[in-house]
Amino acid sequence: MALWINERTLLPLLIPLAPAASLLDRFPDELAVLLQRLGAPSSFVAAEVEQMAERQVAKTASRSLLGTMNEFSCLADDYRRRHPAAHCSRAT
Repeated sequence: MALWINERTLLPLLIPLAPAASLLDRFPDELAVLLQRLGAPSSFVAAEVEQMAERQVAKTASRSLLGTMNEFSCLADDYRRRHPAAHCSRAT
């Protein structure tokens, strides 16, 4: 799984890592689904996806964000242990 977290909002998104070669290409669509499920207006979702046309992946220097990522990672591990049949795919 790949864990993405928005540095400003701390909104997490877990998406399957495989196939890793297409991870960056799949990210905008996966985020759009999450934002729609959270009730974001479609105009906002479209604007966010449009802003992702140019992509750059970089390390963060934010210790707060790193701590949040570690916490989400631990929570996800605990959830998987408690719910072995659960998976992180789009629900219908």
